[in-house]
Amino acid sequence: MAPLLPERAARRFRYPGRLPVDDRAALRAIVYALCKSVSRRDVPAERIGCSGVTAWRRPR
Repeated sequence: MAPLLPERAARRFRYPGRLPVDDRAALRAIVYALCKSVSRRDVPAERIGCSGVTAWRRPR
């Protein structure tokens, strides 16, 4: 699966912002939402590792 993921853009030096969520956690959230047929807002962030909205934004 790793070769299919797009390369991540380089972070800025001065104001880098938040650290990106792990790719595996984002994939877990996407698979959870698809398998359980729930909305991306209903993904349990504590259990999965990232919010469903974050996982929804990741492929873009």
